[in-house]
Amino acid sequence: MLKGRDDAADWIRRLREAALKDEKGDMLDGALKTVATLGLGPVIGSP
Repeated sequence: MLKGRDDAADWIRRLREAALKDEKGDMLDGALKTVATLGLGPVIGSP
């Protein structure tokens, strides 16, 4: 999903931080939806 992007490391950092901050996963879900809107392809686990 992020392979080949110049900002991939930054996005991975954001996703990791979101996952660690929110036990319920709401922040991670939001971050993954944001990545999906960037036209990077489908988000893993999305319908």
